[in-house]
Amino acid sequence: METTIQLFNEVSLSYDADGNANIADSRTVFAEVCSIGSNEFYKAAVNGLKASKMFRVFFADYHNENMVLFNHEVQAVYRTYYDEKSDKYELYCNEV
Repeated sequence: METTIQLFNEVSLSYDADGNANIADSRTVFAEVCSIGSNEFYKAAVNGLKASKMFRVFFADYHNENMVLFNHEVQAVYRTYYDEKSDKYELYCNEV
């Protein structure tokens, strides 16, 4: 599924009194949303993480941001992988 996501760094994130996320500095990019495979899910669990989504973004769109906003949910990037064949980064995320 192709959609847009917002990429940002954790220092840009704050929360208001109601617990809503406020992001000071982010960039909107196109991404392909993918589910997490069982192997990745269990590898993340071993490290105390709950893998939730994987996003594929073009190489030129990713600048080492460590947070993603998707459907009003904040996700933390815990691992990246660069696929040379497609020239895309895979961003493996867990919900914050």
